[in-house]
Amino acid sequence: MKDKQEFYQLLAELDGQDFSEYARIIGDFDFSRYVVKFNRVPGEGEGTSVLFVVRVPQAVAEFPPHLANTPIRRTALEDLLTRKVAAAIELQSNYDDQGVSRRRLTIAEPGQKILPRSSLLVADEFVEARLVCNLPARHGRIAAAEAQDVFFRELPAVVNASLIYCNVDEREVDHFVDLMEDADAVRQALPTRGLIGFVGEGALLTRRDRSDLPDLNRELAFQVPEVLRTTVEVPNAGVVHGLGIPSGITVILGDAYSGRPELMKALASGIYNHIPGDGREYVVSIPDAVYVAAEDRRSVQRVDISAFVRRNPAGREVKQYTTAHADPCAAQAAATAEALEIGARALLFDEADSNSGFLSLDARLKGLSSSVD
Repeated sequence: MKDKQEFYQLLAELDGQDFSEYARIIGDFDFSRYVVKFNRVPGEGEGTSVLFVVRVPQAVAEFPPHLANTPIRRTALEDLLTRKVAAAIELQSNYDDQGVSRRRLTIAEPGQKILPRSSLLVADEFVEARLVCNLPARHGRIAAAEAQDVFFRELPAVVNASLIYCNVDEREVDHFVDLMEDADAVRQALPTRGLIGFVGEGALLTRRDRSDLPDLNRELAFQVPEVLRTTVEVPNAGVVHGLGIPSGITVILGDAYSGRPELMKALASGIYNHIPGDGREYVVSIPDAVYVAAEDRRSVQRVDISAFVRRNPAGREVKQYTTAHADPCAAQAAATAEALEIGARALLFDEADSNSGFLSLDARLKGLSSSVD
């Protein structure tokens, strides 16, 4: 394994050479506190981005074992560190004359959901981040000085700020991991309580238009009447209060401005855990809950919708219904059949995203509408 001085010298030797000569950096380079690994570099016509690995030994990173002693906690830690790396990269960005951020380094940036990440791995022996570098070049020729700046100024700053435990906020890390564990504990408790979903008291459900971010300007904290309140005990926060959604047929009434659509969308998103500050930290659903919508003009391929449609006016076979452009009723029937076929235990329907013709197929809804009138 070569050391960082040899890597620095190698980049200097490549200055002004054809971009293809970047292939000479393939290999492992010891930067003292971490190792940089290049497995391949782009060939001609593949662009200039290269995927590489930064591996920090746990002897240097020193993340406490309790942060990753279960799969759930490990997932949370890896998700958080991915966000830390992305934030550190942003701080190292250069800005052009128009104020646009120009970054040589990138990592997959997570959204509001906490998910398993292939971009970062926390193991017992090391922490490993998988980054992408836009290799500096001008007119197809290697720009060595810029490459040296990336790997000897930007990268060390990113590693130090995000992958070394003593340099991150320990309370933030503990809270993030504990929250993930608590939300998962609620999810595991749902079947034992006869529930398919849980909405924590104080949850913030409204999202910004066309976004998954909370809309703090229009938000009201979710309140639960005492008669409907459910409590769940979790490992870190103690007892969590909220609204339990029972299994079976549950009808939630309210017009489009009552918060009903936001509640239904939050329950649909509750199959995932959410980051602190999202507002849906304790909005939790069973893993196989599916939100079923009438997706107009969707493609349907060989789906049995005979449970909902006995005779198709267009003459298509309803037991193996196929079309390139389904009407809203057939689209929702197909979506329902598909969800049932994969074993979904909870189906979520909301009037705002449903077809009235499909909903009216259930005779029980006619009685419901009469009672509401």
